[in-house]
Amino acid sequence: MDRLDNSKNLFTTDGEIRDYRYRCRDNSVMTPLLKKTLVTPFMPLIPYAVPANIITLFSNIFVYLALITAVIYPGKPQWIFITTSCMLMLYVIGDHMDGMQAKRTQTSSPLGEFFDHFLDAFNNGLVLALLLILYDIPKPMMLYYLGASYLAHASVFFNQFKTGWLVFDKIGSLEAMILTIFLLALSSFSNFYGLLTTELYGYRLIDYLLMISSTLALGTFLKSLVGAGLISWRFLLFSALWSGLTMYTAVRDFSFFYAMALLIVYASFYIGSLMYGHLIDGREPLPDLIAPLLLLLFSTIQIDSPLNWLPLVWLILRCSFLGFLTFYTLRKYWVWTNPVLTD
Repeated sequence: MDRLDNSKNLFTTDGEIRDYRYRCRDNSVMTPLLKKTLVTPFMPLIPYAVPANIITLFSNIFVYLALITAVIYPGKPQWIFITTSCMLMLYVIGDHMDGMQAKRTQTSSPLGEFFDHFLDAFNNGLVLALLLILYDIPKPMMLYYLGASYLAHASVFFNQFKTGWLVFDKIGSLEAMILTIFLLALSSFSNFYGLLTTELYGYRLIDYLLMISSTLALGTFLKSLVGAGLISWRFLLFSALWSGLTMYTAVRDFSFFYAMALLIVYASFYIGSLMYGHLIDGREPLPDLIAPLLLLLFSTIQIDSPLNWLPLVWLILRCSFLGFLTFYTLRKYWVWTNPVLTD
């Protein structure tokens, strides 16, 4: 397997990234169909001058709009399902358009790769939060789904750090997103929503679907670790801390939004750190140790104590600094308009 040079300095003397290429093996069964039907036909509508990074940032807004819409309109009116499904579809289309625009304009860069996947790491949890709100999924079950999903997500980028290749399974995150979009769209019909929420042997159909998705995610987790070869103690430490945090937030009476925010930011910071190591300094990162320590120290205080916000604030600051540091290091790759290519 072609491996990247993971030396401590991946820069040449003039500041260029050594032999940068986006190495991806996309085995997704849905990607070719999505590009053929919903991405490629609309690419001529995207002006050549628009940078791929702008498309990335703009498309990610729709995930946040979908979640905000679900939060501010309680009672789940039927129109909210079709609205959120359309927003998520716009995100998926934009998430593939940015890569095609980068190839079209020959502006693929490590900065674009970082922010595309770093933002996707947050979106992974936000979409699950959206499902919890709209289908009234119990908090302990949702944290299990979130835990399995992020273990798989982190393992994919650990595999990339070790091998230099980003590998997507045939049934992976895109397939889960497309299924989510269709379920949301069909749930705009009251009969279908009733079917999804009908209880059978103690669980609803939506619960069974999420259990299957989580099982497939754990399969991706194991497959990615096998592909990476030797598993480092740093990744094992992340897996242990992540599992511990998931169980901890399940047993403590944190609000749903606090628990989800804490877990999403914790896992996303580690995934972003793996990408930073892969793209920039070649060093395998440690997971954050301060937030779990603070949570342990505050385990006996009241839930409503302001001290409980310190771990989340700390993680948000670390994610913000990671984004700033990456942008500053790779700032030469940011463009406001694409250059005109000459033959």
